Amino acid sequence: QASSRQRQTTPFASPCVLEASLHPRRIIMGQAAANETTTHASSSHSSGRAGFTEEEFRQLCKALQPMRHKAGTSVDLSNFISRFPNHLRPLVQPLFFQLAGNFGEPAAAWPMLIEGLSALIHGGSATWQWLLDAWAAGPETSSNSNEHTSTDVELFLELAASLCFWCAYPGLVPLASSESEASVGTVTDNIHVELDGMLSCLRSCICSSSCALSSPVNNVTAVAKQLDATIPFLPRAVGPTFASVLTGTPTHGFASALESRILGAGLSLLLRGSDAHLWESGAWTPLYRDWCDGRSFNALLKGTLYYDGHALLVTRTTQGEVVGGLSNAWEDGNGKFGGTSECFLFSLSPGFQVLRSNARSGNYVYLNARNKHVARGLGFGGQPGFFRLWLDADFEECYVLENDATYSAGQLLLGSGMQRRFEPSVVEIWACGSEEAKAAQAAERARVEGVREQARKVDKAKLVENEFDKEMFFQKTFQASGIRDEASST
Repeated sequence: QASSRQRQTTPFASPCVLEASLHPRRIIMGQAAANETTTHASSSHSSGRAGFTEEEFRQLCKALQPMRHKAGTSVDLSNFISRFPNHLRPLVQPLFFQLAGNFGEPAAAWPMLIEGLSALIHGGSATWQWLLDAWAAGPETSSNSNEHTSTDVELFLELAASLCFWCAYPGLVPLASSESEASVGTVTDNIHVELDGMLSCLRSCICSSSCALSSPVNNVTAVAKQLDATIPFLPRAVGPTFASVLTGTPTHGFASALESRILGAGLSLLLRGSDAHLWESGAWTPLYRDWCDGRSFNALLKGTLYYDGHALLVTRTTQGEVVGGLSNAWEDGNGKFGGTSECFLFSLSPGFQVLRSNARSGNYVYLNARNKHVARGLGFGGQPGFFRLWLDADFEECYVLENDATYSAGQLLLGSGMQRRFEPSVVEIWACGSEEAKAAQAAERARVEGVREQARKVDKAKLVENEFDKEMFFQKTFQASGIRDEASST
């Protein structure tokens, strides 16, 4: 109850306080390390750069200031975490022990530390298992133990996910940060709401998996496997931040603000973390938003037509639920399915899940407006009349099914029965492809519009063969044209 009250007043401070209460020795050791007297290692010391370039290694030595002892060269815990922004220090601290390979020591052996950092920065060694283990290996836990209380495992998840969130958005700082840190970052009033929303989705993800397996959420490895299946790329946010802080490598992170009425920083980060293409994609741009483009299927088609890339359909229902899908086929199929196995379905609220293609059927995405003899609308999976996710052309007969032959089984919306109807309150489509895809769409639109404009222009001289035809059949037309010409000349 105390931790809940803390979270409400200081949304970011609570994980730090909870982490310190679980493992108080970590804070004490950091203070002890700051008082330890050692000498700096000579600049000539080098036992290999562990894959770092010469410049990266030089910056790394400058940042961490390895110190030579009789037993070897090491880096102090206090010196390590002091390189990071204030709001990241409590979250980075357990990773120091993870990288050092020996929990509880106030210093890390230099060779082992740079090997671990190289694997994290260059090799992408940050996985859910690795991150969760950083908090699971506390002083009261044996090194080979994988069993914890459900409360502890959920806490490990919150801490690891919070670290990923702040690393993914290096330009943001929490409200509890100091004024000096706020001067180099953006403080937003609702950022803690975005983070809490993301954490809530992740908790629902592991809880739903636990209920399906009829087992408690107390096994770190089981939770890590579930997260790897749902949102495997989120831990990759950690490496670039370490590279930026310790080696000076530029990192830009993701854009934290979308002009969306559904997707904020937290939910958009979950979607990015669920798919390799989304994780590597640049800034997302809107193709269609019903609240500014108009609620009509023609407006949707106008925004998506000629777009040759990945794009996200996201809709919020009148009940507050959020569902959608990723498609790479935005051409009118004239009643036929398109897309590839890269397409998937997802739900973000009330629960978070990703339903990927199981390759039993090729019915990935359906988009039809021209063929009036079959269903007109946008659908995923299933078959005409029985789509897994369906938005009809009037946005009035929308529904989801519990399963189909294309995507994994699961309830996109809560409810009983095979089919659950819903009424969309907001519909948005976001382009997640390359800049080239957007440029190609704009060029194709311009070309088509040019052809249409040319077709609308009629060379009046070609309509008639002689003055008789002109006077007999097109007298009023050419009279009106002459009047306009005289008016313009005067």
